[in-house]
Amino acid sequence: MNSKTNLQVPISVTLKAQAEEVAEKQGFSSLQEVVRVFITNYTSGNISVLFGNSISPQVLEIYEKDLKLTKEAIAKNDVKIHMTANDAINHLSSL
Repeated sequence: MNSKTNLQVPISVTLKAQAEEVAEKQGFSSLQEVVRVFITNYTSGNISVLFGNSISPQVLEIYEKDLKLTKEAIAKNDVKIHMTANDAINHLSSL
């Protein structure tokens, strides 16, 4: 048995109208259809929703590798650290 339920989401009249317009332009029959497609894909893991600043695992891996290399270079004294831009410019000018 495939029972159904209703999902009620309070949104502004303006937002609903804008969403319906976009849904129609994209070929959906209704805003409800968009929500059903989204929920189906969301629950099956085909899409995810991220808020804020997120970092992908690949970017995090690159960052950690670069951080390790930087720490190793500092430990070997292969890197000169400057506290101000003027310090860096003066150092580069002396080379």
